[in-house]
Amino acid sequence: MTDKVQKIQVRNLNLGKILKKYPKETKLWSPLYGDLWLAGIDRNGNGTDGDLIICYKHKLDEGCNRCILEQESRDNLVYFWNDGSTGNEFYNSTSMCVLFPSYDNLDWETM
Repeated sequence: MTDKVQKIQVRNLNLGKILKKYPKETKLWSPLYGDLWLAGIDRNGNGTDGDLIICYKHKLDEGCNRCILEQESRDNLVYFWNDGSTGNEFYNSTSMCVLFPSYDNLDWETM
C-alpha cells in the first residue's frame, strides 16, 4: 500500500474538484477512519485556498431527520483538505493523502 500512496502524493490532487461530481454519501475510505461517506464540499473552507472535503464517519439513516442529526452530530464529521490530507491549525496536517475512493482502490484516477 505504501507504493500506491507515494505514487498518489507525487501528483497535485484536487479532490474537491473530483468529488464535486459525486452525490452526497458516496462511500470513501481512509486508513485513519475506515469507511467514510461524503457529506459535502465547502468552497474555500476556513479561509484556505482550496476546498474543504467533509465526510461522515457513520452513514446517516434514511428514516431520521437529516437536518437535526447533522446539527447534533458534529463528532460524526471528518475534514480533509483538497490534497486528501487532514489536520487544522490546532494540530499538524498529515501532509499526505489519507482519503481514497475505497480500501481496494487507492488511485483517484480510477474513481
